[in-house]
Amino acid sequence: PAIDTGINPDALVLDQRGVGFPRDNGSGVDIGAVEVQLPWFTLTVNADGLYSGQVFSTPAGMDIAYPVVNSDTLVLSQGTLVQLVAQSTVGGVASWVCDGGAISGNHTSTATCVISGLNGDTTVSATFTPVYNVTTVAPASEGHFSPDSQIVIHGDIASFTVTPEPGYTINTVTGCDGNWTGSNPYETAAVTADCEVTASFTLNTYTVSTTAPVDRGTFDPASAVIDYNQTTTFNVMAETGYTIVSVEGCGGLWTGSNPYITGSITADCEVTASFVLETYLVDTLAEPADQGEVSPTFQSITHGDTADFDITPVDGYQIESVSGCGGVWSGESPYTTGEITAACTVTAIFAEIKEECTFFMVPMKNGSSVAFCL
Repeated sequence: PAIDTGINPDALVLDQRGVGFPRDNGSGVDIGAVEVQLPWFTLTVNADGLYSGQVFSTPAGMDIAYPVVNSDTLVLSQGTLVQLVAQSTVGGVASWVCDGGAISGNHTSTATCVISGLNGDTTVSATFTPVYNVTTVAPASEGHFSPDSQIVIHGDIASFTVTPEPGYTINTVTGCDGNWTGSNPYETAAVTADCEVTASFTLNTYTVSTTAPVDRGTFDPASAVIDYNQTTTFNVMAETGYTIVSVEGCGGLWTGSNPYITGSITADCEVTASFVLETYLVDTLAEPADQGEVSPTFQSITHGDTADFDITPVDGYQIESVSGCGGVWSGESPYTTGEITAACTVTAIFAEIKEECTFFMVPMKNGSSVAFCL
């Protein structure tokens, strides 16, 4: 309808162009023949939370300083673009519940709610929440947390991965009311204050075992428990009649003499030894050398075995004795030694064969006697 100059029967604040254009009135004002007024709506902003902050608006008019002020309103014409900014005090975050609007920056220090066109009475809310520092402590050389700290919104949980350094095992993880289950991640309870998570670690130990064939040799000690990255030593002893062939395992190197030293131990491992029966030289001696022979002239005999030798005199000679290496001469070849446990010599002694005869004394005419062998 037409409104006469200077007349404002509805006590309107703005002219038909809306926000930013106050309605003039009084004598001498020419508003025009016809004025169309858009509907007006109320925008209500509520603030809540456990922390403090402020809310501002564009267009201006909204000014909430929470928790001193927890609500405010604006009366705006239909279609008005409204931007609401919630800014938390340092140490907190802001967030919006923005009915029909676009939200950005929720759970940061400054969050925004934009209503692109007001189209009815609307209520939105801003929440201010404190944040807390969750820090971690671990011996630098034994293990670490990832991440090493977190900033957590009130009521949220923090999650960490705990990693031991090589050679260590996680012992305990505690703090911020979390519960270590023995596997990652470690999760705190709902965080309501600054807190600290602590981890402790244990240096790993490993078993170094040994293996040797029964009755052939032994290790001293038979096994050892060793800290990570350390070495250990073993003495390897062969049983009587055996000699050490090889010793290996756990990164060590056999030098041919004790002790056997392992490499740096980083896992359970085993040292093994192999042995072989010793062999001995059984030599022979014929005395005199031109009166007979012993065959073979020598033998290489394994520990505990015996050896046979043929004893043969040359014509005109006989075997007088055979001895040595634990054997007993039976009077007939071969000569068998006892069990050989060391190098030794078999000796054969030969002697000339002498004819046996009966002597007769025959008296002679001259009074002498002559002996005859028959």
